[in-house]
This record gives sequence, structure tokens and C-alpha cells, in this order.
Amino acid sequence: MWRHADDPPVVRYYGMDEGTEARRPVLFLGDHAGFAIPRCLAALGLDEKERTSHIAGDHGVAPWLDAMVGYVAGYGLGACYSRLVVDHNRAPESEGWIASVSDGVTIRGNESMGEEERHWRKTQFFDVWHKAIDDVIKRAHPAVIVALHSFTPALKDGVRRRCAIGLLHNGDRRLADILATFLRAESSYHVSHNEPYDGRFFNYTLDRHALRRAIPHVSIEVRSDLLLSPDHGPRVTSLIGRGVVHAGYCVRARHYRRIGYTERAVDMYNEAIAHDPHQPSYYVERARAYQCMGRDGDALTDYGTALRLEGHNAEYYGQRGDIHGAREAYERAIEEYTRAIQCDKRGTAEYHIRRGQCYKALKAYGDAMRDYDKALNIKPRQDVYYYERALLYVLQGDDKRAIEDFSRAIQHHPHKGVYDGVYYARYYAGRGMAYGRQHDDAHALEDVTHAIGLHVNHAPYYVLRSMLYKRMGAEDKARQDMMMAKEIQGDV
Repeated sequence: MWRHADDPPVVRYYGMDEGTEARRPVLFLGDHAGFAIPRCLAALGLDEKERTSHIAGDHGVAPWLDAMVGYVAGYGLGACYSRLVVDHNRAPESEGWIASVSDGVTIRGNESMGEEERHWRKTQFFDVWHKAIDDVIKRAHPAVIVALHSFTPALKDGVRRRCAIGLLHNGDRRLADILATFLRAESSYHVSHNEPYDGRFFNYTLDRHALRRAIPHVSIEVRSDLLLSPDHGPRVTSLIGRGVVHAGYCVRARHYRRIGYTERAVDMYNEAIAHDPHQPSYYVERARAYQCMGRDGDALTDYGTALRLEGHNAEYYGQRGDIHGAREAYERAIEEYTRAIQCDKRGTAEYHIRRGQCYKALKAYGDAMRDYDKALNIKPRQDVYYYERALLYVLQGDDKRAIEDFSRAIQHHPHKGVYDGVYYARYYAGRGMAYGRQHDDAHALEDVTHAIGLHVNHAPYYVLRSMLYKRMGAEDKARQDMMMAKEIQGDV
């Protein structure tokens, strides 16, 4: 037996015993939490300074792992042995799995290693670590898995790393995206994706245990000087702890919404709100779930609560405007869109378009036109905005300007010349209708025929072309188009 009395176990369990069966929502992993080197490897030929430096392990991760497990009532596994013995977060066949040089330091005990010793380290350390993770996942069924790492502020080349918190991922961004949004909103720390390492290449443990099981996951890298700081350490732990809880609730609830279990999503948001009733994003997410269920009154209440907690937020006012607009409560919708415009720091054109549509529904065409003009000043190449303004010109009887805007919509459409079956066909049909009102039947027929080519199963286009043919005296073609419209839609 290789273990000496002073050698620690390969795996340390946090918040649980080795055989614990109870389920908890979050599993934390610390691949590089330990710095131990078994006595039989003679310190790998390193002095004490080298054995306790960043090349041997991740400073501050062991106490951080312990604190995170307590903060979110989760489970944790920490590797006790140095990554210089074997790197648990790399594939055995990869370069650097057992490093002979790290950040300019020669690991003498890893030089000229034979296959027998490599196999021994794999079976005694690497395999034990990954089997422990597999066993816990099978027993505890975690909803999310989070790997914790720290990184040194600068390597020997002296270049200081720019990020404070890095979120690593490889193909599954669900947890990382939500967590990044939360951390940036709640702190001034520089948060980056796939820095200081690229999760597409350095994420072996999560790829093996979480990605293949489709469990939401993320690897969190924190600069070690922050973790070890008496001021920043507790702050970072609390921040990321809250962020993980938040992201865990949101990613699971969104999953339920995506697969149609909206009531289960609402239950998840209820749990989140009970855990932290002062987090506005939970109310916003629940409001969106309520909208999917047709519970608009509850959605309006939740958006209102979010606004009270966060203050003015253009997105929330815009969502309230959308609900009132769908209810045809256009005056109230206009009030909400106006608030959205007033507090929108980005100058979003869409709020002007939505308010303009409400003005148009109330036949306040002058106000609607001002909003459409404003939207186009902000985004002058937006094809849909020209289409909306063209329809307003049609209502006002200004066919010449309508034709100009339909033409601009066609010009700026991002997929011009390519069938998309919806708006692109509408642009031609709208311009054809405007040409028809001007009795320019040749251009009208050309545009409506183009619209039919783009959207062949849309009955109103055949009806419109039938009317043009009839006016041009082509009775047979008019009848054929009307028959086609009836075949597609029935009574027309």
C-alpha cells in the first residue's frame, strides 16, 4: 500500500459522507483544490516554495469550496493531491496530464517516467477521483455542477491577466450566460467567458461528467489574490454563491418552460423568490412564464414588483406595454412604452415602433408617424420599420410614399432574393397593392406574382392577383387564381 500515515485520502467530501444518498441541487468540484504529494514520490524533487506555488494547485479553492457548499446547501468533492501528481482536469492521453515543466519550473520527479508509473498514478489518483464524481452524481442527482478553480494574477512572463472572474464552458452555455449576467449586474468585477483558459480545450472533468449527461454546468475561475484577500474573499464567495443559486433556479425553470412544463417553471420561480425575495429577475422570469400561461394580470403584477425592486427598467416597461397592447388597452400600452423610452439608455428603436402601432390602432396617425420616423432615425436600415411606415402611408392614402417605403423594405431585407415565406413576400404584396391603387397594373401584377413565388400557399395573394387580372380583362387567369385561393383556404 503506497499511502503513508501522513498522506491524505485522494478525495475529500464536503457537506456529505462518502455514501450519502440524499439529493441536493448543486455539486461543486475542486480538481486542483489540493497540494499534497504522496511521500513515496519524494516531493517530486521540488522544494517547499515550488510545492506550495500556483503550479502545484489552485490557491484558496479548498476553503472556497467549503464555503460554497455551506452557502448553497450543496455537495462538494475536492481532490487532495497536487495536479503535478496527475491533472484530474486533463485527459490521460493529453500533453500536460503529468507535467514535466510548469510555468518554467522543471518537475524533476516527472521526468523520464515509464508507462508502469503512469498507469499506477492513473489507477491510484485519476480513476479514484473520477469514480467518486460518478458515484455522487448517480446518488445525489445534482441539478447543476460547478467546478471551482483559481488562477494566478500573472505568470512568469509578467503579463497580468485582465479578468477577475472567468466562466469556462464547452458547448453548453446555459449556466455560464445566466451567471455572467448576474455577476456583471451585481458587481464591478471583470467577468469573461473562456478566460484565462478556453473551456473548449481545458474542461475535461465537466465534459466527462456533466456535458455528456446534459447537466447544466460551468467552470468558475477566480483570480487567486481575490480569493485570498480578507476583503475580497468573503465578498466573492457571497457573490458567486448567490449567482450560482440564481443561475441554478433560472436554468432549470427555463428548461421546464422550453419543454412545455410552464406550471413547473412557475413553481421553480416561487422557490427562488422564497429563497431571495429581493431579486427582481426572478419576478421577471415568472412574469414571462405567466404570459405563456395567459395569466397576464399576474405577469403585470410581477413586472411591477421587479420595477419597485430595481427602479426604472426599459425592458420591464416594454413588456408591460406588450401585455396591454395585446389586450387592446392601447392608451395604457402607450403609457408603458413612453416610460420605456424615457429610461432607455440605449436608444432602442423597437419601443418607438410598438408605441407607433398603438397610436395607429387609435387612428392617431400623426403620433404614429413621428414614432416610426424616430425608429428609422435610430435604425435606418431596418426593413420591418419601413414596412410598418409604408402601411401607415397606405392608411393615409399616400400611395407614392408607401411605394417608396415598401421598396426600401425590399432593399434592406437581409435575405433579399432568398425565400423566407413571411415578411419578404409581404413587402412585394404591399407594394403591389399600392401600385394597384394607382392603377399601375403592370407593376402591381409583377409584385404580387413575386409575392406568390415567395409564399405559394398564401390565399390572399391569389385573391389580390385575381382582382388585378379581372381588372385587366384576363378573366380566365382571374378565375384560376380564385380557384387556387379557395383550394388553399376554402371560402375566400
